[in-house]
Formats: sequence, C-alpha cells, structure tokens
Amino acid sequence: MCILVLALDAQEDFPVLLIFNRDEEFARRTTGLQCGADGVVCCTDEQAGGTWMAIGADGAVAALTNVRCLPPAHAAELQSRGALVRRVVAGDAAAVDSAAYANYNLLHGRLRLDAPSELLLSTSGPADLGGGAWRARTVAVPMTAADGRPRVYTKTNDASGELTAEESAGDAAWPKAAWLRGAAARALAGATGCTGRAGAEQLLAALEPLMSTGGALPDATAAAAAAVARGTHSHAPPENERRYQAAPFVQPFDLSGGFGDACGAPKWYGTVSQSALLLCRSERCVFYVYRTTARPPDGGDHGPWQWERVALGESPQDSAKAHV
Repeated sequence: MCILVLALDAQEDFPVLLIFNRDEEFARRTTGLQCGADGVVCCTDEQAGGTWMAIGADGAVAALTNVRCLPPAHAAELQSRGALVRRVVAGDAAAVDSAAYANYNLLHGRLRLDAPSELLLSTSGPADLGGGAWRARTVAVPMTAADGRPRVYTKTNDASGELTAEESAGDAAWPKAAWLRGAAARALAGATGCTGRAGAEQLLAALEPLMSTGGALPDATAAAAAAVARGTHSHAPPENERRYQAAPFVQPFDLSGGFGDACGAPKWYGTVSQSALLLCRSERCVFYVYRTTARPPDGGDHGPWQWERVALGESPQDSAKAHV
C-alpha cells in the first residue's frame, strides 16, 4: 500500500521532487540502486524482475502504486506491475493501455531542464472495482498553477485517477494522504537556500521525518478517520486496513496474524524502503536516493541513504558512470 509525494515548483533549484514509501513483504528480495547499460536507474524486485520507480538518462520517469480492488477472475494470468514501469521508461508509452497487468496507478512522463517537464497519471482497474470490465484512464498532471503557487500532491492506492491536492478529493478513503500533502507543503515552504547536492540533502532531511511518521497521525481527527475508513472492495481484514491507513509509514506487522506461513514463519509486511527523485537545475541532473528500512523482527536503524546522479542529456554510457 505505497504512498508518494510529488512537489512541483516548491523549490527554485528543484522544480520537481518525488518521494516514495514502498510497502511490501519484507521477505521479498530487492537489489539496491543500480544504473544499467541503458542508463536506467532503479532498484529491482528479484522475485518478478520489475521495479516501483525508475528514471532513464533521457529523463523518462515512472513510479507505481497498486489499486485496491477485488482481483479479476484471470488474476493468475496477469503480469507484474513492476515490468510496466520498465516498459514505460524504455519508451513504450502504449504499455499503459495494456490489460496484461494487475491494477495500478502510474505516474510517468519526462523530466527536463531546458523545457517544461511533463507528467501523466495513468490508472487501470475494473470499472466498478468489484471485478467488472477493465478500464484505463490517463490524465495530465498540471505542472504549473494558474496562480503561480507551488503544487504538492500525494497518491496512495485509490482508483479515482486523481492526485490528492489541496482542492481535490482524490484518495478520499486515505486520510494519511491529505495529512502528508499538507505537512510536506509546509516543510518545503520552510526550507530556504536549498541548492545543489547539499540542498537535496537538506530537503531530504526536511521530508524524511514526515515520510517516516508511523503508528498514528499527529492530527487526532485524521487519525480517528483513518482508523475506521475502509475501501468498498478491500480484501484485507479491518485490523490490517487500520494499519495501512494509520500513517504514511506502515509499521511492520505479521500478515499471517500470528499463524505464520507454511513453515511457521511470520509474514512481515510494512514500509520496506524509501526513495526520492530530485530534479536539480544547478547540477543539471536528477538525484535518485534510496534506503531500506529497519528489518523486523529485530528492528534497529534504517539503512543508509544511497545516492545516484542521473546527468540529464548525457549518453547512457556517460550516465552509467555518473555515480555520486
């Protein structure tokens, strides 16, 4: 049940900022950040070979969350959503019209330095979320506001086909999305003098505590709403829904309810990693930042941040060498 924050023009040197919490089973093995020979930077899910967020040397970008709904009758025949991210970053824009993938929200487009960036939000799923006919919808993300104000959005797992913004009702069943959007907007407005790599670190430090807020939201009203809100077609038990919706960071819990898997081992689930993309004008690049979170059952500290620098406009070979 992943969640992301997208900030546009919130910082002069960082016109686009994307930060992402990945929620998954901890046993699902994933590589660290890698830059391939094609210049694509991403982590790789070792089980299915896909990813949840990737960027290419040409600025092509994609980030994916799932859509909460009843699985279709042919669910066993569907391909991994993570493969869709790779296809889109590789230039296959028509892939978002394919019904071959499990239900998803996909933020995708191209980040640019010398021209306006372009982003789209594609959503796929059954029309009624209860197993009906499949549908796909793609809308453009407004990159600039009519009043010139910065724009900050969030996205979780609803099927509205909208990003959660101050004036929208997207993710209505996910109060944590509205809370996170407001908290991120305030944090970014309060960050000053953020330039270059040091500025990227400053912004990450300002947003990381918000993305790592777990247990319950500081706002008691939103926390109470999150405790009872459930999607119409959720397949999860109510106690799990409360954990998903309580806060941006899903604290690790045992999906098996204490009964374990076939071998008797717990099935730990929660926020397994955190990622960020920061388009930087002064460095003429995108910083991709990634870390794993503390592993249950022992806990401990989150892993260190791993930084990769994607120098926009360079050849894939040059970009593959541009590590930070």
